[in-house]
Amino acid sequence: MDQLVRHFENPPQAASGVLTGRTGTHLIELPDLGPAVIKHYLRGGILSKLNKRTHLGLKSSRAQLEFQLLSHMQNIGINVPLPIAFASRGNLFYQTWLVTRNIPDVKNLSEIITTEPEKAEKAIINLAAQINLLISHHILHVDLHPGNVLVDPEARVTIIDFDKAQTGQRHVLGKYYLQRWGRAVNKYRFPEFVNETMRKHLEHQRT
Repeated sequence: MDQLVRHFENPPQAASGVLTGRTGTHLIELPDLGPAVIKHYLRGGILSKLNKRTHLGLKSSRAQLEFQLLSHMQNIGINVPLPIAFASRGNLFYQTWLVTRNIPDVKNLSEIITTEPEKAEKAIINLAAQINLLISHHILHVDLHPGNVLVDPEARVTIIDFDKAQTGQRHVLGKYYLQRWGRAVNKYRFPEFVNETMRKHLEHQRT
């Protein structure tokens, strides 16, 4: 933690690409651990104009909740970043950070859909299998879209940004995931195979 504290005040990198989340990150190198990613929890909407980094909370911080969920998902075989640490500063009004191990040689799914469609299709099939696992364990990623999926050279996928994740019933989650995915695909005018492949391989939409 002593190694990490000095990094928390560094500004996150500006997000790029067609899809971005509510958070910013930056890459650091940790002795004995190697490359890691610090995730800054940033406000969105109107309140971000007043204070982008400070949150109101009476219970666990957003970083702690995501750290605990990532740890759980690692144990049940869902491909997510390996959590290293979380930290918060403040009480009622707080700032918070999550540290995860960096995943090398990956690209954002939204980047490869148009440039490497065959690889993207394989990645979406693998992603559907991961979503089926999430549904089986009643986990809802509230903002799943191609921008929150990392793809390695073999088309294996890692799902990121589980901030504000929830739980739900399996029969409801299948429909939600498909609808949320479809909205993002249509909004950003991705090719139709992105929707078709997900519909074909998301088993829980049919249960």
